[in-house]
Amino acid sequence: MDIFLQLDRELLNARTAALPVAWVRDPRLAGHASASALAATVRTIGAASDVVVEALMAVTERQELADTIVLAATVGLVRNRCGRGVVSTEDLLAEVAISIGECRRDGVPTTERHLVNVLLDRAWDRARMAHQSAQGVAVVGSNDVERLVVDDGDVERVALNRVAMLEFRQRLQAGAETSPAAVRAWNSAVELVDVPHKSRVQLDRWKYARSQLRRHGSPDLAA
Repeated sequence: MDIFLQLDRELLNARTAALPVAWVRDPRLAGHASASALAATVRTIGAASDVVVEALMAVTERQELADTIVLAATVGLVRNRCGRGVVSTEDLLAEVAISIGECRRDGVPTTERHLVNVLLDRAWDRARMAHQSAQGVAVVGSNDVERLVVDDGDVERVALNRVAMLEFRQRLQAGAETSPAAVRAWNSAVELVDVPHKSRVQLDRWKYARSQLRRHGSPDLAA
């Protein structure tokens, strides 16, 4: 599913649901009747926006909804920033999601700048670095490729998936698969596959890598 459509649907579903009681009682969020209203305030990128973002990063109930609100509020900025085509909108939005996760984990940074701009700039810097380094494909031996494949107990399907993964790796290394997003996703998968207890940020990257590789014809990766 397109990531923008997914965000729109999540917010649409949230419009009809009551906000958590703890949110309603927070004076920083008071006066907002819905998730959409909160997202609208975040989009203003000013003092009111900073107050709402800081409050959403501090909630302990429905954290996934809070993250979705902040992420959805950045969509217009993401599209504008990607207008020249250096970085894809999906890649930048994925990096914004990771920045939001880091902000929730590490706390809101102390800064005189508006928080939405801080999140976007962090994501932009990383997305550009990833784009610039996407020319190099992580090298993985044939035996190691097996670790990237889902083993669901179906011997025939696992065997076919291993062959498909080997063919995908060969396309990448031969330059036949030139999509920067596919290369970045492959490199992320190779980096993270052996991490036993992935952090939230690493899980975000892992899930995004899986979705990107599936879009480019790779079989699903190991969980």
